[in-house]
Amino acid sequence: MCPLIFTQDKAIPMDRVRVMVVEDNPMMLTCLRSLLKRMPELSVVAAARDGAEALPLIQETQPQLLILDINMPQMNGWELLAELHAINCSAQVIVLSGYPERTFEDHNHNQGIVGYVPKDNACLFFDTLQSVLDNLKSTP
Repeated sequence: MCPLIFTQDKAIPMDRVRVMVVEDNPMMLTCLRSLLKRMPELSVVAAARDGAEALPLIQETQPQLLILDINMPQMNGWELLAELHAINCSAQVIVLSGYPERTFEDHNHNQGIVGYVPKDNACLFFDTLQSVLDNLKSTP
């Protein structure tokens, strides 16, 4: 399958936060894209099904925020985060995963993770997303 890029022909308004979704479950990916597109402060710039597909898209689209799954084929979320760290990518990351939160304790601050949300907690996802967006918008 080919990667999904959503900004090839249109400019993103400067006041909108550029977000990318990296998720291997097709239904979850579709739902996230649909929900995020309804938020006027966001612009969904790309989506990928694993880290290997995501890495060149991240370099091309320069998202400010990644919504990232961890358990994916080809290149998992931890491997992608390590690659992003190696290239000094400044994107903030919200991990949306089925893994228990305690597995993220060593990774949160040293790999750009600003939030962890279990996939079964939609309210926490939106609260975390809003908090990160508020922070991004207040940073010059």
